[in-house]
Amino acid sequence: MSCCSQEEILAVLDCFRIICSLRWEQIHVHSGLRPKQIPDSALPLAKPPRLDQDISIVEVRANIRFRVLGFRSQNAFNVLWFDRLHSLLPG
Repeated sequence: MSCCSQEEILAVLDCFRIICSLRWEQIHVHSGLRPKQIPDSALPLAKPPRLDQDISIVEVRANIRFRVLGFRSQNAFNVLWFDRLHSLLPG
């Protein structure tokens, strides 16, 4: 996050605020977050070795270009990667 602009940091914080204020059912259909499950074959990096291989990685939108990739564990969204230029998984 040290290379992020103030605008990008605020967008990520707002994204996290929205995630924290919603139930998972609402997050899955939220038009601003646009959550998308990412197949392992499309991941730009290998999953961390301590992460169970059956856990799905999800991309959520912080702003028009900034994406946050992570996974759900019980009631928490665990961040794995920040994609500030939407270049890890373009499209």
